Formats: sequence, C-alpha cells, structure tokens
Amino acid sequence: MVIRGDSHLAAVAGAPPAVVPSRVAPEVRTWAAAGTSLILLAVGVLLAAFLITRLGADAAELTDRQIRYATALSAAALNAKGIANDERGYLLSGNEEFLVEIDIRTATARDAFAQAAEAAGPEQRQRILEVYEAFELWLAAMEGDLAQFQAGDREEARAASLGPTRELRKSYEAMLSTMALTESGVPSASAAVSDDATAAIAVLIGFLIVATAIGLLVTTWAVSGRWPGRS
Repeated sequence: MVIRGDSHLAAVAGAPPAVVPSRVAPEVRTWAAAGTSLILLAVGVLLAAFLITRLGADAAELTDRQIRYATALSAAALNAKGIANDERGYLLSGNEEFLVEIDIRTATARDAFAQAAEAAGPEQRQRILEVYEAFELWLAAMEGDLAQFQAGDREEARAASLGPTRELRKSYEAMLSTMALTESGVPSASAAVSDDATAAIAVLIGFLIVATAIGLLVTTWAVSGRWPGRS
C-alpha cells in the first residue's frame, strides 16, 4: 500500500533543485555590467598610458646617453690631435705657448673620456678605460720628449717624438677610432629598454585576459541573473 504523502515526498526529493531568481532587478544588472565595463576600460587606458609614458622616457634617456657618448669620444679624439700638433709646434719652435695649449687640451680630453665612460654601459666603459690608458701612456712618452727638449737634447727629443712616441699615439688613435665606429656605447641601455617594452606588453596582455574574464562573468550575470557555475 502506497501512502500518497510518501509518494509526494519521494517526488519532491528526486526533483532538480529549483532555480532561485536573482533578487537584483534586470535594469540594475545592466547598469552594473556597463559600469564594470567602463571601469575596466578606464583602467586599461590608464595602464597603457603609464607604460607608454615610461617607455618614452626610457627611450629619451637612451638617446641622450648615445649623443653624450658620441660627443665625448669626438671631443677626446679632437683634443688629442690638437695635443699632437702643439707638441710638434713646441719641438720645432720652442714657443712655450704651445705648452699652455697642451695643458688645456689634456684636461679637456680627460674630461671627455670621463663623460664617455659615464654615458657608456659596463662593457663599453671597460673599453674606454683601455683606450684612456693608451692615451695616458702616449702623454707620458710625450712629456718625456718635452722634458728632454727642455734639458737641451733637442734633436733626441724630436727623434723620439717622430719614433716611439708617434707609434704610441697611432696605437691610441686606432683603438679610439675602432671603438667609435663599432659600438654605440650603450647597448646595455638598449637592452634594458627592450626588456621594459617586453614587460609592458606582458602586463597589458595579462590585464586584457583578466578584464575579459571579468567581463564574461558580469555579462553572464547581467543576462541570466546567475553567476556562471551556480544553479
């Protein structure tokens, strides 16, 4: 014998759970979805603007460093040639005005090397140091020739200037020329800017993925009144 009450309870127990409609009005859900979309859009625009501004500043700094590097190397080379001309002028004439010019150009060249090293990357800074050491080696030899000239050994000083001292100068000039032609001076900075650009793209892609997921969730809720995965 089947009791009707028991049959009713069994039927209710086997039935799928009832769907509880959302208590939020449809128009409210619509406005909430639209507001969420606008917020995500605003955040995306601000994030992109920030990253672009940062990359622009990095690129401007890189350009400035490249200009300072090239300018400093050019100044070092120009003053070194001036020193060599002043040396020859003094050894030929004995006019001490050439010595004053040598002191001025030497200080300017050393300052130019310091500026180039400041603008360069680590590897390039090491190469600048090597060129600078060659420059100082030539200066030391030249100063020896000048001292010998002042001591009265003028022919010997001139011969040394045209021989071993000249070879040291040529070696220094070759090193400087090679470095100026083959290196931009700041590739490490270029790599840093490239890394920043890659990181910026990754951040934007990550934001787009998260924003898309949030948009889908909110849109599903606005249309059906239920969150995905919930009955």
